[in-house]
Amino acid sequence: MVPEPADAADCRDGLERLSAAVKAGSRDEALAQLVTIDAACPAEVATKARRVYGAMLLRAVDDMSARGAVDDRIRPLVEQAAEHGRLWDAWWRLADLDLRAGRYAAADRAYHQAIDRHVDQVGGTCGGAERLQHLRARAEEAYLLANSEGQGGGLRAWPDTPWPFRCGHWRKQAPSLLFRFGSAALEPAARRDLDAIAAKLRAFEKPLVRIVGHTDFRGTDSHNLALSQRRAAAVARHLTAAGVAVRFEVVGRGKRAPRSIEGPDVYPQDAIDRLNRRVEVSFW
Repeated sequence: MVPEPADAADCRDGLERLSAAVKAGSRDEALAQLVTIDAACPAEVATKARRVYGAMLLRAVDDMSARGAVDDRIRPLVEQAAEHGRLWDAWWRLADLDLRAGRYAAADRAYHQAIDRHVDQVGGTCGGAERLQHLRARAEEAYLLANSEGQGGGLRAWPDTPWPFRCGHWRKQAPSLLFRFGSAALEPAARRDLDAIAAKLRAFEKPLVRIVGHTDFRGTDSHNLALSQRRAAAVARHLTAAGVAVRFEVVGRGKRAPRSIEGPDVYPQDAIDRLNRRVEVSFW
């Protein structure tokens, strides 16, 4: 009988021990076996083992949450599931924890990890588009709030994933641009994002561009309508100066069209107001 290669034997033993640790709920032992599995098993086997480990941790998180555990208690397990299990939904949960705690830059990075890993693990097909749309909206909100608090250095506004341009999504929605209360002046972060938007627009042949300004709920209807129009006009002027040679549809909506936020109770009112003081740029 031909002896089994050492790596194959170590891989098999590591998988068996991981399975036993998962059944016993021994998280430390399961994590220890991942080291052996990474060293001895083929990459695709090691990846599946990590997902098994991550799923075990998320089941524990669900059990703790059902018993009323607070975010700080469940966070270490979610971090382990994201870092070692590398599951997209673990990164999603970690991002939600950061968002609720007001750690907006960390939340943005975790949402992008969730988006990237969802595309890798589930795919960027139409079936996952609704979930990806939610993740992208949350990532944008975290990005905007981080920028508004001066935490946005190194964050990316445009996810490097193809899903927004598939499944009949003919309209491209750029990241929103935020403004200070009562102001139509472009902030430095908005100028940076507008330059990136302009670069994309210049790559299209005669795009149709719609620019819509909005405000928060404070102030009269007439004041907010005029303010939202000035904000939209400021964006159009910047894009024109950046070499976007098209006709814009420039619209002010005032406070009549607040941002659609799923689960708005995750944000304090001040954050919701900031997200509403915005201009949206879409193009076809």
